[in-house]
Amino acid sequence: MGFNGQSGARTLTLTGTNKGENSIATIIGDSGGLTSVTKTGAGTWVLTGANTYAGTTTVNAGTLMLDFSAAGAPTSNILSGSSAISLGGGTLSIRGGSGSPTQTLASLALTAGANTLSLTPNGATSLVVTLNGASISRTAGSTLNLMASGTASFTATNALNNSAGILGGYAVFNGADWATRDVSGNLVAFSNYSALPTTGGDSATNYLLTSGTTLTGALTVNSLKITGTGVTLDGNTRAITFTGTSGGLLYAPALSSDSYSITGSGIVGAGATNEFIVQVSQGTLSIANPVVSSTATAGSLTKAGDGTLVLTGASLFTGATNVNGGTLEISGTGTLSSSTGNITVGAGATLRVNSTNAAQAIADSTDVVVAGAFEVRSNETIGGLSGLGTLRNGGSTSAVLTAGNGNETSNFSGLIQDGSTGTMGITKAGTGVLTFDGSLSNTYTGITTINAGTLSLAKTGGAIAVVGNITVGDGSGSTADLLLLSGSEQIQDTAVVTLTGNSTVAGTGTFRLNGNTETIGGLSSAGATQNGVVENALASSTGKLIVNTTTDQSFTGVMQNGTGTASVLVFTKVGAAQQTLAGTTANTYTGVTTVLGGTLRLNKTAGVNAIAGSLSIGDGTAAAVVLLAAANQIADTTIATLAGTGATAGVLRLAGNSETLAGISSNALVGGGVVENESGVAGTATLTVNVADSTTQTFNGVARDGDGVGTDGALALVKSGTGVQVMSGDNTYSGGTTINAGTLVTGGVGSGQVVNNGTLVINRTSEGTLAQAMTGTGSLILGSSGTVVLSGNSNTYSGGTIVDQGTLRVMNSSGSATGTGAVTIANGATLSGTGLVGGATSINVGGTLSVGYNGSAGQTMTLNGGLFSAGTLQFDLWGNAGGVNPSTNADLLIVGGGAVTLSGTLQVTSSGISSWAVGDSWKLIDWGTVILADRTVAFDTFVMPTLAGGLVWDTSQLGQTGYIAIAPEPGRMLLCLVGMVMLGLKRKRMTIE
Repeated sequence: MGFNGQSGARTLTLTGTNKGENSIATIIGDSGGLTSVTKTGAGTWVLTGANTYAGTTTVNAGTLMLDFSAAGAPTSNILSGSSAISLGGGTLSIRGGSGSPTQTLASLALTAGANTLSLTPNGATSLVVTLNGASISRTAGSTLNLMASGTASFTATNALNNSAGILGGYAVFNGADWATRDVSGNLVAFSNYSALPTTGGDSATNYLLTSGTTLTGALTVNSLKITGTGVTLDGNTRAITFTGTSGGLLYAPALSSDSYSITGSGIVGAGATNEFIVQVSQGTLSIANPVVSSTATAGSLTKAGDGTLVLTGASLFTGATNVNGGTLEISGTGTLSSSTGNITVGAGATLRVNSTNAAQAIADSTDVVVAGAFEVRSNETIGGLSGLGTLRNGGSTSAVLTAGNGNETSNFSGLIQDGSTGTMGITKAGTGVLTFDGSLSNTYTGITTINAGTLSLAKTGGAIAVVGNITVGDGSGSTADLLLLSGSEQIQDTAVVTLTGNSTVAGTGTFRLNGNTETIGGLSSAGATQNGVVENALASSTGKLIVNTTTDQSFTGVMQNGTGTASVLVFTKVGAAQQTLAGTTANTYTGVTTVLGGTLRLNKTAGVNAIAGSLSIGDGTAAAVVLLAAANQIADTTIATLAGTGATAGVLRLAGNSETLAGISSNALVGGGVVENESGVAGTATLTVNVADSTTQTFNGVARDGDGVGTDGALALVKSGTGVQVMSGDNTYSGGTTINAGTLVTGGVGSGQVVNNGTLVINRTSEGTLAQAMTGTGSLILGSSGTVVLSGNSNTYSGGTIVDQGTLRVMNSSGSATGTGAVTIANGATLSGTGLVGGATSINVGGTLSVGYNGSAGQTMTLNGGLFSAGTLQFDLWGNAGGVNPSTNADLLIVGGGAVTLSGTLQVTSSGISSWAVGDSWKLIDWGTVILADRTVAFDTFVMPTLAGGLVWDTSQLGQTGYIAIAPEPGRMLLCLVGMVMLGLKRKRMTIE
C-alpha cells in the first residue's frame, strides 16, 4: 500500500464501528518513510498480507486481526517482526489456518485500559506467537489478558516474570489465572500457588484460597487467587497487603453466578502509594474493607475482568481508579477516590454508584472518563465528565449527576439515559465548560440544571443533546450560568428552558444560540428578579429561537442580539399555549418576531419594548395571537404583518392597551389578519400607525372592536407619519379614526368620529356607510367601484371631497355631508342621494350627478355652492298622472351659493307616462339664490322618456324656472326651422327613450 509518493514518517489509521470484518490484503510497507498503523473505533480490521512496515502497530480500541487462514496469507509474520506492538485498550487477535503459522512481535507495550492478546488455532497444527523484548512496558491502569487454547501458544524470548514468578497483577491467562513464563519460555497459566495462611504471609508468594477463612493477624502477599463461592474471608481488623504492581487480587470462580466476600475494617490494598489491581473473571467479589487506603494517600485502584467488584468500604485514596472490564460497584456507605484521582471506565466496563452515603461515593472534583458505562442509582457529584460511553440511571428512582465541580472543561460524546422507571438528571457545576457532543441522541428526561459555568450542546447529525426541561442558573447570581448552543436543534422540542437570576447581571442565567436554530417547549423565568438573558451573540450570524408551547409559560428576562457585530436574534412562537414576555427591562433583539400558533402575550412594564424588530402574526394555518397585557410593548419602528381569516387568523389584540407601530400589513401570499381591542371591559384602546415618508403599508384584514362576544371595548385608530397606510378590509371598529398626517386608505373607518388632518381614501367594492362626524383639515377620496354613504349631519372637514370611482351618496338631513371643502366627481364616478352638500365651496361633476336614491316618489338633493357639471345630470319622474309640478312626482335639485354651469347630458327617467299630456310640467331645479346671470344651462345631450305621438319635450325653461314640460309637436316647416335654429345656435341633441 503506497502513500502517493509521500516521504517521511506517516500513520495509517483504521477506524469505524463496523460489526463485520474489514480486510486489507495489500502489503503495507515503508516505501518513502517509516509507516505505522493505528487501530481505533469499536470495529474489526483484518490484515492478511505479509506486511513489511517497521513502524509501531497500535491498537487503541476494537480489534486488529492477523488472519493466516485468508487466501494468499503468508505462513509467518503478517506483521513485520520489527514492528513494536502498543495496546491502548484494544485486542490484537491472531487466527491460524492450515499448517503451522508463526508471528513474532518485536515488543509489547500496554498504554491504557483492558487489552487482549488472543490466539485462535482455527485448525492449525500449531500457532506460535513469539514475544521479543526484554520486558512488557506498562502504564499504570492498563491490564492484559493472554488468551490461547488448543494448539495455540505464546513464547517469550526473555524472562518476563517478576520476582514472585508471575508477569504481574496486571496480566492473566485466559482470564482465570495469573500469566507466567515457564521454564520452556512459554507464556502459560500460573499453577504453583500456596495455601493462604491466616496471618503473616510472604510478599513473594502467590496464594490460593478456595474456601472461607478468618485472619488472625495482618497478612502480606504477592498475589491472592480466590475460587470459592458463598463464603467469606473475614479480615477482622487486619490488613491484607499486596506487593505493589507485581501482585494483585484475582477472583476466578467456576460460575458467573458465584460470589465471595471479604469483610473487616483492615485495609485491603497494595500500600499507600501503589496500584492495587483486582481481577474478577466472573461472578461477584465484595470487599467491605477500605481499599488501597482509608486516608488521602496516593494509591490507585485498577479493576479488570468480566465479573463484578463491589466496594462497600470507605476508601479515600487520591490516585486513579481504572475500570477496565466488568463492573465496579460502589455500594452502601462505600466511597471511592478523593479529589485528585480521576476515574476511567473502559469500553465494555461499568462503574455503578449505588451509594447510600450522604457524602456521596465519589469525591466532588474527581473527573470521570467513560468509554463504557457510568451508572448512578442515587445523586452523585463529580468533576469533569468525558468519553464516548453511556451515562445512565441504573435504579428505579430519580437520580441527578452533578458534573463540572472541579471547574474543568470536558466533553462527553456518549449517551445519557433514564433508568427503568427513574429519570436521570444532570446538573452543571463549576466555572468550566461541559460539552455534550457526538452523534448519539441523549434520551434522559430529568431536569438539566446549569448552576455555574457553561453547558455547551454540540451534537451532530440531528442528534438530541437534552430531552427534558432545562434550568439555567441557580438564582443566586453568584456565578455566570450559560446554556450555549454549538449546533442547531440540540434540545427536544417539548423541553421548557427556565432562566434564573437576580440583580447581578453578571450572574444571570443566559441561553446563547450562537448562530444556531433551536426549538423548545417554552421559555420561563425564576429567581429573585428573574433577569435571565436569551441572546445570539455570535458575530455576523442569525440565531433563531422557536418556542413550541403546550403549556403556558412566562419569561421575564431579556432577549437581545448579543455583543457580536451584526449578530441577530430571531424569535418564533408556535404551539397552542401561551408564551409571555414580561419584566422591567426592554428586549433589544432586532430579528423578526413570528407568531404561528397560540398566543404571544406581551407584559413588559408599560412603555418598555417586548418586541424591537419586525412582527409577523399568523400564516393562515392556525390561530395566532399577539396579546398586549400593558401599553406600548412594541417598538414604534416595528411593522406588524398579519395573515389568515376566521379561526386561523393572525390577531393583534390590544386588550385595552394602546400601541404605536410603523404600520400594519398583510402577508402578501395569504392576506388577512385581525386587529382588535377585545379587552373584556368597557374602554378604548388606540392603535397608532406612524408610517414613514414615501412608504406604503397594506393591510387587507379587519380592524374591529372584538369578536362580538361579551364586552369587547372600543378600538381607535390613529394614522401618523407622512406615508400611506392601506386598510382595505371591512373595518368595524367604533373608537374613532384620527389622521394626523399622511394618507389612510381604507375600506371603512368603523363607526367612531373621524378627525382627518391628512387624506382619507375609501376604497371598497360594496356599499358602506359613514354616519359619524368627520372633522379636520384633511380630504376625503373615494377610489374604488363601491358606494360610500355619507349620512352624518356634523361633517366639517375642509380639505375637499374627490370621487375618483364608484358612488358617493349623500344622505344627511342637515349640515354638509362633504364638509366645507370642494367636491369633485370624476368621469365615471357618481354623486347621488337626498342629502345636503353645503358651504362656500365648488362642486365639479365630470361623472354623474344623480338626484335622489332608491325612491318611489320625488326626492331632493341640495347643493350649496358653485356647481359645474359637464357629465350627466339624472332625475327620476314618478307616477302616471301629469299636471303642473306635481312635487312628489319629480326629483328636485336645489342649488345656491354660487355660479352654476350645466352641460353634458340631462337624463330623465320615468316608470309610467300613459296619462301625460300637453302642459304637464315638472320642476327639476330650484335655483334658490342663484341669479340668472350666474346660470348656464347648455346640455349637449338629452336622454328623455318617450312620449306619445304629437308630443315633444320642452326644456327651454330649465335655466329660468327649472321646469321641463310637454309641448305639442309643431308643423314640419316650423319644426325644420326650429331644428335649424337649435342646431345653429345651441347645438343641442335630444334622445327620446
